[in-house]
This record gives sequence, structure tokens and C-alpha cells, in this order.
Amino acid sequence: MEKKVRSGEFKISSKRKGRSKVWNIFSEIIKEDGSTLPHFVYCRICNNIYKFNGQQTSNLVRHKCYLEKDKGMVIF
Repeated sequence: MEKKVRSGEFKISSKRKGRSKVWNIFSEIIKEDGSTLPHFVYCRICNNIYKFNGQQTSNLVRHKCYLEKDKGMVIF
């Protein structure tokens, strides 16, 4: 999956998914057919892919990039 994102086969969504502030740094991954890749999101700061349950963002708010950005340490 990471290869497909890096090669451009999978795209990173530019639109915000929800109301949570985590969507300022995380994006959905778009497959070749235009549908979203379920259960995974892409961090636009560290360029890594993370598992996401599809509903709650509690695991994403513990991500180091989000914590640093929320404290104002990361310029984005």
C-alpha cells in the first residue's frame, strides 16, 4: 500500500474528512477507482500511513505529529 501511495497510484485526499482537528494533518487515501481506502489514513507531516477504525479519532490524536502541531511546535 505504501508503494502505491509513493508511486502516485493511490492519491491523498485534499479535502477535510470531518470536524476533528486531526483532519488538519491526516488525509484519506484514494484508490485508483476513486473510492477511499478503508481503515487507513495518511499523515501529511511525516508521510506515513496509519490504521484508522473509520469512526473515532482517539488513536490519531496520540500521533506525535498531531501532538506537536497542537502544541504549536510544527509549522504546517
